Amino acid sequence: MVEHRGRFGVDVEIIDPVAGFPAFIDFVLLPGAGFPPVGAELDAVTVDFMPWGELRLDAKNR
Repeated sequence: MVEHRGRFGVDVEIIDPVAGFPAFIDFVLLPGAGFPPVGAELDAVTVDFMPWGELRLDAKNR
């Protein structure tokens, strides 16, 4: 995980299959309670590509 985006969720960086691609996970799609620490690795699945090019992921229902 790269950083928290306020109370909305977390910005992450894809590391597999292609490293370096930015993405976002909404707080309701995070596993467990609260936000993971910066630097944590999360397993997630693709939810959607937003019209502006942002990749949205789900780390809760994978």
